[in-house]
Amino acid sequence: MVDPTPDYVIVGAGSAGCALANRLTEDSNVKVLLLEAGGPDKQQKIQIPAAFPKLFKTECDWAYETEEIEHMNRRRMYWPRGRVLGGSSSINAMVYSRANRSDHDRWRELGVEGWGYDAILPYYKKSENNERGPSEFHGVGGELNVADLRCAGRHRDRAAFAALAAAALFGFCRRLRDGIAAAAFLALPKRCGAGERYEHGEHDKKHIACASGVHSDCSEPSPMLQVPARRCQSHVRNPIAMRQRA
Repeated sequence: MVDPTPDYVIVGAGSAGCALANRLTEDSNVKVLLLEAGGPDKQQKIQIPAAFPKLFKTECDWAYETEEIEHMNRRRMYWPRGRVLGGSSSINAMVYSRANRSDHDRWRELGVEGWGYDAILPYYKKSENNERGPSEFHGVGGELNVADLRCAGRHRDRAAFAALAAAALFGFCRRLRDGIAAAAFLALPKRCGAGERYEHGEHDKKHIACASGVHSDCSEPSPMLQVPARRCQSHVRNPIAMRQRA
């Protein structure tokens, strides 16, 4: 019997949590407990890019609001965030995008060491399996598959190219080759969700226990994690019960 005591507990099975669980369990001696407040990513709408608005303000969405924004007439804006296995990557129409080069370099200037664009690019490439093939800025062989739309038809292409051409007339870039452009218009590729790839992929070889629907009862000095037994998918053969440390 496998020891049910985890070596690591990851709170949140979003893009980062799923990727981290996957990387940690590349070592077969490491056991991970992955906790997620939302449910499994089984809804059909998650797998249909055009259906992503149907996921907003549902059980798959935290449905946050921003603080009042000064330059938007003090309005609070709706801010969807994924509350489901895969996190926000499960509710964003399967779009693949990266942060801008200037964003990364600004973070580095603010003191976030290791997050400049040139430092992070190898990790973007390592994680990616781009069906267009390898290039200076894109990789193949990674676990996150990136592809052009399968249903790209003649009429859709005409509309897309017309929109891109119109944007170019106003000085916008038509393609982000290296993330330099501050703003651009482009036809975005699609990708699989983090939950689909990192948590479901090859988990029979991993020592990962994934519990969804997990909440903390903070009314007690040492709160208990509420883990619905029916939602505990244990890849280490035994469900894990544990108490949060104060």
